[in-house]
Parts: sequence; structure tokens; C-alpha cells
Amino acid sequence: MKTADYAQTKDEQNEQSYAFAANAILETVDNQGGNTLALTSSNTNKEGQWAVAANIADKLRSHCRVLLIYVTPQGDGEIAVKDGVAKADNPSPEKLGAFLKEKKETADILLLCLPPVRLYAQALEYAKMADKLYLVERTCHSTYGDFEKTLGLLSTYDIHPAGTILYR
Repeated sequence: MKTADYAQTKDEQNEQSYAFAANAILETVDNQGGNTLALTSSNTNKEGQWAVAANIADKLRSHCRVLLIYVTPQGDGEIAVKDGVAKADNPSPEKLGAFLKEKKETADILLLCLPPVRLYAQALEYAKMADKLYLVERTCHSTYGDFEKTLGLLSTYDIHPAGTILYR
């Protein structure tokens, strides 16, 4: 008798992980309230973090209205929205706050993708605007020391992550 091969491909594992993260986020919103969620990391891996955020947002969109907002640490302060995705190029905290307040009326979830809080001071200000913060960490890329320093910094500013999303 031949046994079935239940091993998942990397893509299948990733899809399952994105769905799990989206469900955990939905559960947090349903049980604890708040609709402004932020994703940040302890290290620089913008492309990976942005891909994770986009995939989670896609999973969330099958359940609710989501506005994904990429916040970059460089730029002229402009915020542009296209096709359910916003790009905020180094906005002032006041400008981002006003934008979030405006968009809360039209989206069930605002998903902020922030620069690493340990490396960009302004990202801490953005993180304070979120109802919940999640750390997005890449296995074998983010070190435990980076992660520990990030948690310490967040704790200093009385910001407590709701969870951590690991990806490969």
C-alpha cells in the first residue's frame, strides 16, 4: 500500500500562514475592538514585510473592507490612494493621523505597514496611532537580539504588540 504525500509546498505553507494571520487579526478586531492595525519589524526587510502585508490584506478582503497603507521613511509627506492601497511617503504624524481618521469611516480595517520601529524614530509615532501592533519577522533573517531590542523599545513607549507574524 502506498502512503499519501501530505507534505506542503512552500507556497501552500505561505498561503496557510497568511490565512492564519488574517484570521487571528479578525479575531482580535472582533473580540478587542479597534480597526487600525500596524505591522512593523525589528529589522530591514521592506520587500518581504510588504509582501506579507499585501497577502494578509488580500485574505482579509474576503471578509471586510481593508485599506492597506504602506508608510515609507523617505519622501515628501504625500499620501496617495489607488485600488485599495495607500502609499504614505514620510508623512507627519499629524497628517497620517488625519488621514486615518478620515478613512476609518470607509474601511473596516486600516492595515498600516510601517518601517522598523527600532531603526526609524517616526515609526514609533505611527505605531502609537494603531489600536494593535504586530511584529513581522523573517526566520533566519531577524535575530533574537534585534527582536529583543525592538520589544524593549516598544515597552519603553508603552506599546505592547498583539502578536508576531513569522515568515520564511
